[in-house]
Amino acid sequence: MKNGKLFIVVGCIILLLSVSTVVFAQNGKQTNYTSNNDNKTSDQTNKKQNDASNSQPIVPERIGVYQQTYTQNVQTKTQDKTSAKQYTETGNTYYKAGDYNQAIIHYTKAIEADSKNVDAYSNRANANRQLNNNDMAIPDYNKMVQLKPKDTTVYLNRGATYLETNNYDKAANDFTKVIKMNPKSVSAYDNRGNAYLKQDSINKAISDFNTAIKLNSQDYTAYDNRGNAYEAQGQFDAAIADYNTAINIKPDFADAYDNRGVARLGRGDTNAALNDFDNAITHNPRHWRAYYHRGRIYHRHHNWDWAIRDYTFCIQFYPTYGWAYFDRGNCYFEQRYYDLAYADYLNAIKYDNQLADAYYQSGLILCYYDNYEDAIEYFNKAIALNPNNADYYNYRGFAYYKLGKYDRSISDLQQALELNPYFYDAMFNIGNTYVAMNDKMNAKIWYANALKYQDQLPDNGAAILKALKNL
Repeated sequence: MKNGKLFIVVGCIILLLSVSTVVFAQNGKQTNYTSNNDNKTSDQTNKKQNDASNSQPIVPERIGVYQQTYTQNVQTKTQDKTSAKQYTETGNTYYKAGDYNQAIIHYTKAIEADSKNVDAYSNRANANRQLNNNDMAIPDYNKMVQLKPKDTTVYLNRGATYLETNNYDKAANDFTKVIKMNPKSVSAYDNRGNAYLKQDSINKAISDFNTAIKLNSQDYTAYDNRGNAYEAQGQFDAAIADYNTAINIKPDFADAYDNRGVARLGRGDTNAALNDFDNAITHNPRHWRAYYHRGRIYHRHHNWDWAIRDYTFCIQFYPTYGWAYFDRGNCYFEQRYYDLAYADYLNAIKYDNQLADAYYQSGLILCYYDNYEDAIEYFNKAIALNPNNADYYNYRGFAYYKLGKYDRSISDLQQALELNPYFYDAMFNIGNTYVAMNDKMNAKIWYANALKYQDQLPDNGAAILKALKNL
């Protein structure tokens, strides 16, 4: 009987142990349990047991799945970086070949494959700058600042781009950051000096250029830049001396030849200037400023074909330079190719909406085609940009006269005379307006006023004399 009792007790113990082992395996952690005789078990304890029994352990076969997923993610990232590197290298090949559009396409693919590819951002920004798409370069430099906040090259490039987009304060700030990180950065002083120069802070600019030269006496760009500052002060001899030094250090420095040419023009030495522009183009056949400056010399001497050719080259290498369109338009206008001139004036306005004369010239052409309403709109814009130009009021007054708006015409013509009391053309137009109003007395007065300047009139006053005869 004792053996039977012993058997029953041992069996119960084995059963309890097996239950505990199963529960432990299911829960995967140490758990506190109560016996069947423990009446103190609370609802909170039961809740903890239920929560524990519902948790999912990481069993050995699932570990293999996690390892496989992790490996696949690593392989994908590695493949992306490999693709990004390949796209970047292909972009570099196009960049070196001068195909900047294709380069940009491949740098973009590189960035899509690896959003932290610093080289792709940098090179895409540089390619956009080569295409004069400076506004598109800035976001890439901003991204690089986030990725490499202590890289001075990034600030130098972004600052240079701000310079090219006329954001001079931002440019100066970027170059100042570089100087704080590297007080011996010659490029930072050079470029900050340029930013100051663009803001007409010429003395501050010269100070920066002096520092750059002190840090590196062979820095030809600093001499070139300081020459620009002296030229801005009208010190043409000092400017030419600096340009000479820059050229002596770097004989193929196209910018220095171009700048020296401008300074020589300031001294009235046209032939020497023309020779400098030729040299600039020889050393850099894509030097758009040298084409523009040489074109202006040909333009001034009425060598229309050569002027138009150089303006066209300028536009080819700098498609958004409004002044080149404007001056080429003037060449066409002076030859009475009004349609070609008008097209160029519209492009000038498109790329530089502050060119008051482009609006004015457009208005003149529309007057030629008897489109006075639209002409007045262009004259309005010209006057808004430059309210002190007598020609603008004179021709707007003429347009009002042609539309029969005589009061407005006389008002504008008198404003022209306020700005230029010797403006005989405005006097003649006032006389014509009074004729149209059947006021012959006032017409005679104004014709007589205009005739006082008879010796200055292109036809010696023949048109005024004829008008007086017809009264």
